[in-house]
Amino acid sequence: MKIAPIIGVLACLSGVVMCITRAEDSPRTLGKPAVSELVSQLTDDDFGTRFAAGMALVRLGSNASPAVPVIGRLLEAEPQKFHDVMLKVVENCPSAGQSIKPSLQACLTSPNANLRVCCARTLWVLDHTYADMTRPVANGCLGEADAGARVEAASLLWRMDKNAKEVVPTLAALLSDPETAYDYRTIKLLGQIGPPAKEAIPALKVWLKTKRMPEAFVTNAAVEALQRIGAEP
Repeated sequence: MKIAPIIGVLACLSGVVMCITRAEDSPRTLGKPAVSELVSQLTDDDFGTRFAAGMALVRLGSNASPAVPVIGRLLEAEPQKFHDVMLKVVENCPSAGQSIKPSLQACLTSPNANLRVCCARTLWVLDHTYADMTRPVANGCLGEADAGARVEAASLLWRMDKNAKEVVPTLAALLSDPETAYDYRTIKLLGQIGPPAKEAIPALKVWLKTKRMPEAFVTNAAVEALQRIGAEP
C-alpha cells in the first residue's frame, strides 16, 4: 500500500492540527467533539485525510478510544481504506481494542499482505494468547514481494520470539532490495537485535559503501547498528 506524497499529507494535517492543539494544551477540555471530528475523517475517501487523522489520533493515546469501533468496521467493510497508523491507534487503546479482535482475526487471511501482518501484530499486542495464530501469518509474510510486509513480519517475529536466525536473513536481504523506503527501519531493527544479527554485518557494510541512502541520520543508524552488533563500520 503506497503512501501519498508528503505534501498532500502535510496539507491534510492542517485540517486536524487545531484538534491536536486543543487536546495537548487543555487536557480537561479534550472532549467528544475534537475526537469525533478526527474519527469521522478515518473513513474519508482521500488517503491523506485518513492518514493525517490517524496520526492525530495516535498522539491522543487512550483518549482516542472512540475511534476503535470505527476502525473495526472499516476493516470489515472497507479494508481498502486501511493504513497501519489506524492499528497503532487501536494498540494505544488496549481495553477498547478487545472489542475488535474478531475483526482483526478475520483479516489474517486477507490477500493484502500488509493488512494481514499488521492485523496479526495488533492482535498479538492486544492479547498475547493469539501468538500461535499470528506467528504463522508473520512467517508467511517473510517471503512476500512487498518490502513493507517483510520488515513488519520480521519485526513482529523478533518481538514475539527473539529468534535472530528466524528474521536476520530477511532483514539483511532488505538492505539490497530495490525498495529503499524501509532501509532505516531495517537498520534500526538490526541494531536492536545486536550481536545475534552478526549475519547481517556484510550487508550493512555493503549498504554503507554503496551509499544507498545519503541522509546522515540513516548512515549514522547503520554505523550504530554495526557497533551494537559488535563490528567495526
